[in-house]
Amino acid sequence: MNILLKKRSVFLYFLAFIFIPVNLAFAQLSFRIDPARLRIAVAPGGTKSGTIKVYTQSAQSLKVKVYLEDWDYADQTGTRAFHPAGTTPLSCANWISLSPSEFIIPAYGVGQLNYTIKAPVGIEGGHFAVMFFETEPIAATIRGQTEQVQASTTLNIRLGALFYVEAQNNTKRTISLSKFAITDAPKNKGIMISSDFQNVGNTDITAGGTFYIMNSKGKIFARGNFNDVYTLPGDKAKLTALLKEPLASGKYSIVISLDLGKAIETATAHKARGPIVTKEAEIEIGESGEVLRVGDFK
Repeated sequence: MNILLKKRSVFLYFLAFIFIPVNLAFAQLSFRIDPARLRIAVAPGGTKSGTIKVYTQSAQSLKVKVYLEDWDYADQTGTRAFHPAGTTPLSCANWISLSPSEFIIPAYGVGQLNYTIKAPVGIEGGHFAVMFFETEPIAATIRGQTEQVQASTTLNIRLGALFYVEAQNNTKRTISLSKFAITDAPKNKGIMISSDFQNVGNTDITAGGTFYIMNSKGKIFARGNFNDVYTLPGDKAKLTALLKEPLASGKYSIVISLDLGKAIETATAHKARGPIVTKEAEIEIGESGEVLRVGDFK
């Protein structure tokens, strides 16, 4: 019995240790880079240079190493995947030189990195890379708030500056829409609007859009938004929107507007909207709110 009680007390102490609130000393590792996204137009065969600054809010100096990789979209929701430099079809990592590749930022200080992009002759469209800034492993302390428990681990943090390098005066943001459909949503929860989307241009396109539905007299009965899609040349995605409000029986027109320049709007030096694509189609709704007919895009 005594042995069982001893084992139980050890087990309860172990559980108490697991659930002790901990405080990782992440403040040691706090830093940021500016800019974190660079959209740069370079003439074929030309060069462009610039700087990226690294700011630390750390009470101790940080050692940072810098290196390049490729990136593309893992899916069309905007999740990125990273790859070794120079291994993806639209990489520009090997065009970029940087200095220094390692540096130390003093406590609460600022570091600066210089880069130069040398574009090959004959380039077209967009090319992509990421410049990672990674701290050296730093010992961090884990302290229990209710017990004097300490442990050590090593943490290294990296932040990436995304490069979008475009051939000057030689980029095309064009798309293809197909399989436009308006169907009854599952479980009678409205109407589902969808279309296949493909980037058939030569640079990245982040697109989002809106729709409205009107009758023959121009009265608007419903509005809504499509999901944003993130694509590189050749990528395919699905645009979808849900109309929850029921429509009375009759004939309507649906007007869709897609903004192909959302990526440009978020870039450092570009604030204007990108190309806008507008499509219109006729739809007919039955007596029970069901979709009877969907016309082709005009």
